[in-house]
Amino acid sequence: MYHCMVAMTGMGIVRAAGAGGLMRYLAECGHSRADEYLSEHGHAVITWRGIGADGQLVERQLDPEQFARFLDGFDPDTGESRWAQRVKHDHVAAVDFIVNGPKEWSILAVLDPSVRAALLRGQENAERAVLRYLWDNGTVQVKLGGRVVRVPVERIEIASVQHFSSRGGDPHFHRHMEISARAFAAGKWRALDTLGARNLNVAVQAIFHREQLRELQPVLERLGWQVDELGQIRSLRPVVEAMSRRSAQLERNLARIEAEWRTEHPGKEPSARLARLWDVQAWEQQRPYKAEAADLDDELAVWAARIGEVMAEHGITMPGRPAMALVGRVSVAQLDRDALAAEIIEAQGLKRSAWSRADLEAAAIMAVSGRVAGDPAAVDEAAADVAARALGFSHLLPSVAGGMPSAAVKWFTSAGVVERENELRTGLAALASAGRLDVVEGAAGAGKTASLADHVADAARAGHQVMVVAPTGAAANVAADQVAVGTSTIDRFLMRYGWSKNLAGAWEWVESGHVPADALPHSARLVIDEAGMVSQDAARALVTTAIARGWQVRVQGDSFQFGAVGVGGVIDLAKQAAQPDRVWLLDDANDVHRFRHRDGKRDHAYAAHTVAIRTGTDPEQTALTVMEQAQVFGSDAERLASTATDWAARTHAGRGLVIASTNEQTQLLNGLIRDRLAATGIIGTGRTVTTAPAGGRWESETISVGDVVATRVNAQGVDGHRYANRERWRVHGIDRHGDVRLVSLDGSRAAQLTAQAARQHLQLAYAVTGYGAQGITVDEAVQLVDDGMDRPAFYVGATRGRYTNQAALVAPDADPQLARRLVEQILGQPGADTGWKAADLYAKADRERMGDLVDMPSRHVPAISAGQIAEAAAQITQHADWPDEVRDPRLFDKALAHIDRLQQQRALEAARQEADLEQLRDRLARAIDTTRQTASRVSSAANRVGEAVQTTRAAQEAVLAGEDRLRHANPFNRGNRERDLGAARDTLWAARQAETSQRVRHAELIQTAQRQQEAARQIAGEVEHAESHLGWLRGERHQLELDLMPLPGVEYQQTYSRADLEALREAWLAEPQPRETADPARAIINLVNDERHLADLATPSQWHTLADATQPGDLVWGGDIDRPWLRGLRRPLLGWLGQQADQLAGDPQWRDAADQLTSRWTTIQQAAETRHAQLTPTQPPTHTRIDPHREPPRLSPPGPDLSPGW
Repeated sequence: MYHCMVAMTGMGIVRAAGAGGLMRYLAECGHSRADEYLSEHGHAVITWRGIGADGQLVERQLDPEQFARFLDGFDPDTGESRWAQRVKHDHVAAVDFIVNGPKEWSILAVLDPSVRAALLRGQENAERAVLRYLWDNGTVQVKLGGRVVRVPVERIEIASVQHFSSRGGDPHFHRHMEISARAFAAGKWRALDTLGARNLNVAVQAIFHREQLRELQPVLERLGWQVDELGQIRSLRPVVEAMSRRSAQLERNLARIEAEWRTEHPGKEPSARLARLWDVQAWEQQRPYKAEAADLDDELAVWAARIGEVMAEHGITMPGRPAMALVGRVSVAQLDRDALAAEIIEAQGLKRSAWSRADLEAAAIMAVSGRVAGDPAAVDEAAADVAARALGFSHLLPSVAGGMPSAAVKWFTSAGVVERENELRTGLAALASAGRLDVVEGAAGAGKTASLADHVADAARAGHQVMVVAPTGAAANVAADQVAVGTSTIDRFLMRYGWSKNLAGAWEWVESGHVPADALPHSARLVIDEAGMVSQDAARALVTTAIARGWQVRVQGDSFQFGAVGVGGVIDLAKQAAQPDRVWLLDDANDVHRFRHRDGKRDHAYAAHTVAIRTGTDPEQTALTVMEQAQVFGSDAERLASTATDWAARTHAGRGLVIASTNEQTQLLNGLIRDRLAATGIIGTGRTVTTAPAGGRWESETISVGDVVATRVNAQGVDGHRYANRERWRVHGIDRHGDVRLVSLDGSRAAQLTAQAARQHLQLAYAVTGYGAQGITVDEAVQLVDDGMDRPAFYVGATRGRYTNQAALVAPDADPQLARRLVEQILGQPGADTGWKAADLYAKADRERMGDLVDMPSRHVPAISAGQIAEAAAQITQHADWPDEVRDPRLFDKALAHIDRLQQQRALEAARQEADLEQLRDRLARAIDTTRQTASRVSSAANRVGEAVQTTRAAQEAVLAGEDRLRHANPFNRGNRERDLGAARDTLWAARQAETSQRVRHAELIQTAQRQQEAARQIAGEVEHAESHLGWLRGERHQLELDLMPLPGVEYQQTYSRADLEALREAWLAEPQPRETADPARAIINLVNDERHLADLATPSQWHTLADATQPGDLVWGGDIDRPWLRGLRRPLLGWLGQQADQLAGDPQWRDAADQLTSRWTTIQQAAETRHAQLTPTQPPTHTRIDPHREPPRLSPPGPDLSPGW
């Protein structure tokens, strides 16, 4: 059975062996009854779309049998094969994309029909836009004159399925988009370049996001939901977390049920009916709710009830007013396109050394969509222009300078990338020439840490201080545990020496003279650990600082493990610059000491095997060795459940580690392992913590004492002990306040987290991703190997265990040969990004292997048939005259009724607002009066303080005078002088007490006055806001909703009054009748084959979709500007089409098609009459008087400024 993750997973490759399982999963096996209910069929609705040589998009539906033929690489109608050779199991059948978004969208789609319609519309628009993008940029490989070239596709097809729920049964609206791997180009059906499609994925994801958010954002903001630039609604995060916990538990139940079934039925695939039974069993095991839907009609109500309970639990209510749109956006005309293109190039150069046109297009789409407001067509044009400008700022790599790149190849770089690398080379050369650069590179398990200990010992004997910096906090902590020296993350270290990051993320030395109090002395030794993960930009900053401060630098790590988050290659550059006798390479099998047999002896064979993985030499033989310690499963669910069962005890004891490919896999595995441990009584008793990660970076989890967890930020506990991102701990205790005590797995360190920090920073860590595994050594490890993994990730996962390193793979029918081929592909991939020169070599090899982009148009491209309906449409319109255009005077009726309704609501709201405003003004007047009275009391208190000060001074002078008289007194009057001095001192004491009392009173009055003044200011602000709102309510102009658009002369996001709309209507009706007409055959095809048209006939203004041959987005975003013949109602068109269908029905050849046409015309006419009956214009209210000229009374300022110092 085919399974996919419910989160945005980008893309996947479907091979011929797994196409049948995918078909059953998508077409037959909905996740819940809602999938059947909302699809209105016994199986999911399968939509086929294709674009041919003419660029025309054709759409229709497929039945499951046609869908199966499509996925197998055959014509879905005729069954004709599109393969040029016998199909093998490992041949690529399709490329799988998933169109979805944040879970908040699906939650609101359940609660509000308008959100649901916008989301489904956005996902369909996204699919159409992506298909268009792939048709523009997809390629195939063709041999031409003894060389291979890339040729643009001329015909490409997809099939998609809409699903509405996750595997756990929660609402999750998403579309599976299957792109056929057979495309027509250069005269025949050929294999689509799937590697190119993978490289286009970044642009595809940007298009998915843009199209969905474009439909959703206006609807969500109109309902009052605040949407950020990524489309997330932060106020709904508690709902997402709560429902995700239930969904995750159900997914784990399903994985266990499927694994048990596959164990009992080896070599078999479950049916759709059995999969539905598993869903029921999973719900019965969990039972998050006592009652489930009795029939399909109740499914949405059940979802809504669940969501409502969670919202009530967290105090979340539906917003009452429209939300404020995102501020800071500019118009298309205000956008500085060159500046944005330069910013994109700078950001690209910090992330990678080479990029493709698709990378720039994706960055431009996201940047422009987030910063620019305006007509979508204009925004899309701006994004395309910014991408083109960014491409102009880029340069082809030297080895492919004369080439013709496709959109997918990474052949471009920039001067900034070269300059940063040259700066780093220059700095390293300066260190090397002064004898201050050492380089140590070693394979995993070669003893780099032991070498570091020797280096520290040598430095101590020479009297030199050593500082170790690392790219991650976890790596810095590992170094601190191994060698007793100071450690720091690179970011923290650079900031202490005056460096900071600019807006693009590049390091700049803004305070070059800044030196921390505990700065390293001259001739100190700086160790850059895990240098393979250090970017060139960060290394440049470190080297520059070392040169200025006179430090010696040691670069150490492994360039074959995970690379930098950015442009890497620091170790290679350091090796090239350093003196040969200052470079130590520990990359031979004899240098690898980590791997052992159970008797403690070194495992030389496995050491040699890891070196082969590291370098990618002989992928075929290395893959065979991998398969000796591999287990192949028939499904991902079986692999997850089996791995959790087998490795739960080992991971809990700390001697085992599970390494997953994705964050989603990691979380599911952690949940399965924890369930297993809880079932066996190892953990789960006592207090628990329910996590709530900031920003929803991962799913909420339950953690208890004994769990193995990871901290996910670099921070400091309440006990002063620091903890690092991805550092693993064991939960030692949870107190009654929710504070968590952590102890490192080796027992050497501890940290205390507050309840809030524990909820936000902790994540289960029985299983980790490859990045979390780097630097960890355990006795046993297992790695989940999947398509899309690169060689550095595989190498890290294969070198974590001392005694055992296993691999777990998934292949159709658990075929070990297919699994081995996957391992070979991974081992044959290039390593991490190590700079523009390495990228240049890869580009040269790519050009030699795949070739340039060459245009080879076919003499004949098979036309795309829309089926019998299209033929019937052509037959209808062959000899018939198209009817004249007829304008409908009621086209504006619904918009006018909408304006009237809004005006009436404003009138009622204005009356309430006036009453509230009068109360606010009364409160403000009382507050001002109280403030003035208090100010007067403050002034009086200040005078009393002054008087007390004078009294104190007089008493102090009397004491001084008494002391002077006592010093000069003779023995006869000394007693009298002493009594006088005592009385003076008593008087001074009393005066000082009185002064203190007056000062305290004065201070209390000032504080009271300040509070009153602040309260008055707040009330004044409320009054100002209320007056502004009242002024808006008295206005007569309103913004029209999306479902009322388009109307002739009416622009989206502009405001109109009733008089404005009436004037536009009269002008429109007075215009001459347009004579231009649409293609009648295309109108009929679109009407019959596309379900959206009937759903979109909500207003008369949208009935022109009968002749709309473009995308549905044109209905909302003003696509009629250049097609005036689409404006207005075509009621005669309905009747004319019905007459033509009746005539056609007389011919037996076309009877079935004519029946379909006639049925559709009848349905549309009934819907039209119903809509017209509902359009009864209403007049503005007359019982509520609104005086637009009434001015509020002017109030004086709240009072004097009583802030400190007044």
